[in-house]
Amino acid sequence: MFSTDDRVRRADVFRATLVPPGTSRGFEGQYTDQAVYDAVLLVETGSVDDAAALAGHPAVAALDEESPTRLTFAARNVRRINPVDHERPGVFLFNYFTADDVAGNLHAWQYTAGWFQDETALDNSTVLEPVDGASFTLVNHCRWDHYRDIVPALVTRRSFRSFVLRTFADHRVAPRPVLYALDRSRRSPGRPTVDGATPDRRARG
Repeated sequence: MFSTDDRVRRADVFRATLVPPGTSRGFEGQYTDQAVYDAVLLVETGSVDDAAALAGHPAVAALDEESPTRLTFAARNVRRINPVDHERPGVFLFNYFTADDVAGNLHAWQYTAGWFQDETALDNSTVLEPVDGASFTLVNHCRWDHYRDIVPALVTRRSFRSFVLRTFADHRVAPRPVLYALDRSRRSPGRPTVDGATPDRRARG
C-alpha cells in the first residue's frame, strides 16, 4: 500500500489476538480512552515529519472509510532494547500507556523492563512517544516467539503484580497491553532503524 512512497521504510499490519493480564483502569478522572484497537498499521519513516505527513496518504484515508473508529498519530522512538523483528511471525505487544507526564512514564518503563528481560527472555523493544493525535503518553512495542514465552509469567509470577504493576501505579501510569499477530498478507519489507537508550535491569522475581 506504500510501496511507491519514498518516505516509507516499511509498513506492517498486526491483528489483535489477546488482551493479557496487566490492563489498568487508570486513576480517577483520567484515561478516558478505553478502546481496544483490533488492528495496527505500523509505518516506519526516516523522520517524524515524514510520519506526520503520511496522515494524508490515500492508504490512510481508505482506513478512515473502512474503520471510522480509529486513531492515527505520528511518534518518535525514544527508548529501545533492540529493534523488533517483523520478518518472522510471533506474539507482538503494543502496550498503550497513559500517565501524568512522559518523564514519569519513561522512568517506569525503564525500571520495569528488566523484569521482562529476566522473566520472559525479552530481547527486543521499542518505545514510541506520540507527537500528535494520541491520548497516550507512550506505546511500547515488542515481540516474543510464542504465547508461552509471555502469558504464563503475567499470570503466575507474583512479582508481576507486586513489582511491575506496583511500579506503574506508584508512577501513576496506566498500561493497556494488547497482543497481536503479524498479518503477513499486508506488509512492505524494509530495514528497521531505531535509536534510544538501554533500559535498566533492576527487576527481580
